Amino acid sequence: MNRRALYLSAQNQQFRAMPEGSGDPPPKRYGFKVRDFERANEPRRDAASPESRAPAERSTEDPAGPIDVYQLHADASTPGPVLGHEAPVDRPNQIHIMLRENAAIDAAAGMDEVSLEGTSRPRRLRRWRDYLLLLVGGDTLLAVLATHAHRAGDIFLFASTIGGLGAYTAGVTWVVLFLMDY
Repeated sequence: MNRRALYLSAQNQQFRAMPEGSGDPPPKRYGFKVRDFERANEPRRDAASPESRAPAERSTEDPAGPIDVYQLHADASTPGPVLGHEAPVDRPNQIHIMLRENAAIDAAAGMDEVSLEGTSRPRRLRRWRDYLLLLVGGDTLLAVLATHAHRAGDIFLFASTIGGLGAYTAGVTWVVLFLMDY
């Protein structure tokens, strides 16, 4: 068989029908995952039956049920608070209880105590010490180089070291005194 015959036979196999015994795989179904959330502090149930309640109260009975536009309009046009008016806003619930327990554990461990001893003054002195060491060390090095350049008669090196001296002093002052936090 030559190359052309192999190409044509491979091309013809693409359009051949599937054998009878092999069926199509089942179609894939796509959708949202069903998510169940744990509710803290379930709402109180009234003793009245759902049939005797107003339509606005019946819509919260089955949250997984179909959404009715007319029911949404009735809920939105009802005056007063949506979730009821008899419940206080800041009633204790499981979340508040857990937060109070965590706060009690932290207070027992001493995590609420704050001390400012020795934090502000020595740090500032170290900063000034480091600033003065950098300034004296760098400026001395550049001044010695400028002096040697002046004695040698190299005006370009002299002017460059004087410019570098000013740039170094301004840069160290800007970084240490203005950019760094206290």
